[in-house]
Amino acid sequence: MKIKERAKKNSRFSFSVVSSRDAQNFWDNAPGASAFTEPAVLERLSQKVDWLLAAKGDVPVCLWPVCLPDGISPAIPEFCYYIGPVWNELGTAAPVHRWLADSTAVYEGFIAIMIQRYGKIRAQTPLEMTDVRVFDWWNYHEPLKPRFTIRPRYTACIRGLQSLSEEHLQANFRNKRRQILRGLLTQGVPRRSNFWTEEELLRLYRDVMENQQQQVVSKSRHEGILALCALVKHGRGEVIAFRDGQDQMMSAGLLLYGKNVANLVLCLTASKWRGDKITLWTMYSMLMAGKAKGMDMIDFNGANSPMRADDKHSYGARAELFFELLYEEAGTKSK
Repeated sequence: MKIKERAKKNSRFSFSVVSSRDAQNFWDNAPGASAFTEPAVLERLSQKVDWLLAAKGDVPVCLWPVCLPDGISPAIPEFCYYIGPVWNELGTAAPVHRWLADSTAVYEGFIAIMIQRYGKIRAQTPLEMTDVRVFDWWNYHEPLKPRFTIRPRYTACIRGLQSLSEEHLQANFRNKRRQILRGLLTQGVPRRSNFWTEEELLRLYRDVMENQQQQVVSKSRHEGILALCALVKHGRGEVIAFRDGQDQMMSAGLLLYGKNVANLVLCLTASKWRGDKITLWTMYSMLMAGKAKGMDMIDFNGANSPMRADDKHSYGARAELFFELLYEEAGTKSK
């Protein structure tokens, strides 16, 4: 469905709402697209997704998924990252001297459409996108109109995983982590279980939240975990689980696999077993599972609180920057 952008400034680009099938075809041919923006994944994690597409002539160049987790209002679904612009190779092929003009035209087109359709924008940039000036310039010369809130956010990543031996990977761990890991490898590691259930993962998640004094697991997070489990069962990821001698689940991690990237979405340890050893072994096992799957990067999915960031960096992961983009038209009722 073709749509007209409000205050259109550049006729070289056209914009349309496309089907999830067309969006999937675009995603398949976008080298840097994350697992979270794949239609087959995202439409399980959000009640509704509108797929906006920018094209130059008849050539698609940029896709922007707009998630409406409640079916009404734009937001980032639970456990998701980088829900924002996705460029293909054709879209980024413009010469450096023309890139700013082209990207400005595309982003301004998307912005105008989203404001017109939803009255607000909730998005995040992909990791490689650090130039967010176009969003900062929106309404730049109109002081009475709202501006974007642009928040720097961080994740933690290990790149070049395929070139790292187990010894090299371990060498990048913090010293305490290496000592514990060596002890586990010498004395015996926990028993991995190939059997797990959604109920067990939910129980572990509730246990973790209670330990963090968050007594209630929201309906959206409950549904998000069920959706993630369904994605794993459809071959989009993997659950790494460990049980004790009484066959009780001690710890489990959930990965989503994308294009050469493994996203560590969940790492959960029961309070009875909480401590360095089992959590460390679960995390290490997730790294090795991603490597075995052929992934070349591990993304720890956020590193934005002091304790969690420090923990993730202790595995040798480097900080990587992305941005959260927030905009709301005056008079729009927040949800």
